[in-house]
Amino acid sequence: MTSKRAERLKKEIEAVELVYRNLNAEEQKVMKTRFWSDQRRNMPYTKIDKVAYSERQMKRIVKKIISKVGVYLGEI
Repeated sequence: MTSKRAERLKKEIEAVELVYRNLNAEEQKVMKTRFWSDQRRNMPYTKIDKVAYSERQMKRIVKKIISKVGVYLGEI
């Protein structure tokens, strides 16, 4: 792995950790369940039943998370 690639991955990890720490508990549950519960693929919104959000609200939360990570990385 090149050092540029390693630096990029490190920066992406820092961005995700920063955004995750700044979410409230319910939003953290959405992120954890959606992205980290199944290693092969993302969990469909319709199968996330551990939170009190509708599918539309969960999509907004995930969009907000992705936007914040992009802003931190300087890509948005």
